[in-house]
Amino acid sequence: MNALRAACLALALVFCCTPPAWGEGFALNEWSARGVALANGLVGRADDVSTLAYNAAGITRLPGTHVMGGLAFIAPSGSVETRRADGTRSTAAKPNTWTAPHAYISHQLNDTVWLGMGVFSRFGLGNSYSGNWSGRYNMYDVGVQTISFVPTLALKLNEMFSVSAGLDIMHGHMYLGTKIPTVAAGTFRRFDNDMQLEGDGWGVGAHLGLHMRLNEQWSVGLSYKSQVTMHLTGDVQFDWHGDNLARRQAHLPEARDCDAEATLQLPDSLALGVAFKPLDNLSFEAGAT
Repeated sequence: MNALRAACLALALVFCCTPPAWGEGFALNEWSARGVALANGLVGRADDVSTLAYNAAGITRLPGTHVMGGLAFIAPSGSVETRRADGTRSTAAKPNTWTAPHAYISHQLNDTVWLGMGVFSRFGLGNSYSGNWSGRYNMYDVGVQTISFVPTLALKLNEMFSVSAGLDIMHGHMYLGTKIPTVAAGTFRRFDNDMQLEGDGWGVGAHLGLHMRLNEQWSVGLSYKSQVTMHLTGDVQFDWHGDNLARRQAHLPEARDCDAEATLQLPDSLALGVAFKPLDNLSFEAGAT
C-alpha cells in the first residue's frame, strides 16, 4: 500500500507540478553526475560527498573518508535575431563544448568535526558568432571561466543540526573579441579592426551551510555562497595598428596594444532544499536557488 501511494505521488508531481524553467545565465551547478540527474536536488539530501558543493553541512552525514571526481561536458546552442532596415536576420552561435571538472574529499575527525575540500566551477560558459554578424561591434566572441577551491569545516551540533563554513578561493579567466569600425588615415579605407581583450585574476568569498535531519524521512538544507569580486589583469591587442579617422567622432578606442585591468563581480546565491524519503529506494526533493 505504501508503494502504491508513493507511485501516485510521483505521478502527481510529474503531471500536476510543472513550473516554467528559467535560464541561469553563466551560473553553473553541474557539480556531480548525481546532482545533474536530480536537477540540483542535493541541498537537503546530503547523500554523497558532492554535497560539499551543494550544501557542505551535509558531509556530517558521511562517516569516515569519501572521495569523488568527475567532469561535465556542456554544449550550449542558440541564435540571435536582429532587425535591420533590410529585414530580420538570424545568427546562430558557433558550436562549442565546455568542460566543468569537479573533485571532492571529506574526512571525519571525530563525532563532531568533519573536514572537506571541494574543487568545482560556479560560473562559466560563453558564445562565439561570425565576425561579420550584426552585433560584432558589441562582441563576436566572449567567455568566462572560473574554478573554486573551497576548504570547509563542518560541525555536527547534535543528531538534528549540522553547520558548515568554507572559504571560496576562486580563479577567473575572461576574454572578449569585438570589431572596431575603422577608417584608415591616408588611404580612407573602411574596414573592421579586430580587438581582443583577455585577463586573469583571483577573488575570495565564503560558503555557509545548514543541514537539519528532522527524522528518518524528512530533512532540510540551506546553503549560501557569497559574492566574489575579482581584480583581473591582462592585455588588449589589435589586428591593425594605425590612426582611425572615425575614432574621436564615434568615441572608439585607440588601436594600440596595451595592458588592461578590470573588476569582475560575480553574484551570491542562496539555495533551499526539502527532502522526503518515504521508502528506502524512493525519495523526493523540492528546492529553489
